[in-house]
Amino acid sequence: MKKAIVLLLALAVFGGAVFAQVTTAISFSGTVTLFDQESQGVFGQDGDGYDLLTFKGATEDGLIGFSMTDSDLFTGDFVLRDWNVYYKLFDSKVRVMIGKLRNADVRMILPNWNTNVFGGTERISGYGLLTSVYPVDGLTLELNLPYDTTVMDTADVFQMADFGAKYVIADVGTIIFLANLDLVAETNKVNFGFTYSGMENLTATLVYKGIFATDTEHLFAVGAAYEMGALSVGLEFAGDYVTEELYFDVAANADYTISDALSAGLLALYFSDEVFYALPATIDISAYIDYMLADGLDAVLTVGYTDEVYYSVDMVWSVAF
Repeated sequence: MKKAIVLLLALAVFGGAVFAQVTTAISFSGTVTLFDQESQGVFGQDGDGYDLLTFKGATEDGLIGFSMTDSDLFTGDFVLRDWNVYYKLFDSKVRVMIGKLRNADVRMILPNWNTNVFGGTERISGYGLLTSVYPVDGLTLELNLPYDTTVMDTADVFQMADFGAKYVIADVGTIIFLANLDLVAETNKVNFGFTYSGMENLTATLVYKGIFATDTEHLFAVGAAYEMGALSVGLEFAGDYVTEELYFDVAANADYTISDALSAGLLALYFSDEVFYALPATIDISAYIDYMLADGLDAVLTVGYTDEVYYSVDMVWSVAF
């Protein structure tokens, strides 16, 4: 880990001589459970799913740039989750990106994503050559050729291409489409999403992913979030239809800001038979009280019920530099 940071600092010094805009960002998050219903406690890193170290740079005109990200700072090893270099051409109407991609320009997720079965479309990921075109305001068109680090037939690369599109409709919302093709292995994915943002304080999203292989699978979800001053509420439904069976989740939440430091909320979840986790149908209802001790440090009391009452007192921390 120490070697990785030294390497990045060296790159920052070198990059500063070439790129006018150089930034380094580090974020940590986690939860320390002080005690729960079993009188047990545990330290858990990655409270938000990631601990990130990101290094970016761009020329003064923004036409050339790069990015590299390590996703888990606690492993002790520096392993790039993703990296890329990009070039903007033709008055920035075209962008060419090369590297190990994790591109989400045409991705869409639910407003809260409290569901398990499904809640967001695919992204363009893996090694490749990604070309993005911006022909008119609000429209993005993308073509990714997934060249890998092992030799591939060029014909196979084209048969495994990704096609993406996004269109932002002023005062209405955003539409996305992404096809992740694999005509070689015959496992193709089609993604669609629409987010409505035409009403103040309301966000409503519909997402779909179809996986067309030996067993065709349809995943779909719809969700909405609405803010009324200090109160925000959300409702989501997600389904997975595969092998003539439907698995689904329903989630509802309400969060209320009592003061600058104090907030509370409720979360109700219903999971049908969970095919991915081999779990029976489950109802989970929980409530929390969150007191901010300092910026990025919260004390949280959670009380819930599934087949029995559970609770925990946690210290939740999240910092970014």
